[in-house]
Amino acid sequence: MTRVKHRKMLSNWQAAPIIGLMHVIETQSKETLVNWAVGYAEANFLPIYAKH
Repeated sequence: MTRVKHRKMLSNWQAAPIIGLMHVIETQSKETLVNWAVGYAEANFLPIYAKH
């Protein structure tokens, strides 16, 4: 198991969903993570920005 560097967050970092998400993130390439982040921003934040 990889040692995880925990960062400050607004939730309980020991919660099962967060541990699962961290595991998925740790196993992905930087390219995959960047593509996910860009897609998420385009779908969820760009429409709000464009509206205002």
